[in-house]
Amino acid sequence: MFKFRQIFTLIAFLVSLLSLPQAWAVINVSNESELTTALSQTADLDINITTNITLSSPIVVPASGYRFTGNGFNITTTGGGISFPAGVSVKNLRVDAGLALFLNNSATVGGGLSRA
Repeated sequence: MFKFRQIFTLIAFLVSLLSLPQAWAVINVSNESELTTALSQTADLDINITTNITLSSPIVVPASGYRFTGNGFNITTTGGGISFPAGVSVKNLRVDAGLALFLNNSATVGGGLSRA
């Protein structure tokens, strides 16, 4: 009976680990190439901007489940903009030229970003 109780306790513990929230991966991004690579990863990703970034082509964040931390840096657009779908968190990030779009159910909505 003692062995059964130990095995049952171990199984219960392992099952409880499955219900813990998964930690989001953090990727530091310092240029357009790194940003594009980061956005090719799966969702549930923290994208940490570590310097000002210049975009030469449009970037569309592919899905919700990304969190951008701008750390006060800028995304400058020379050949395109950046679009964020609903469910993407953007904090302390500045995008120039007014080319940042937040998409919510296929409609463009504003918020969260300031114009340089």
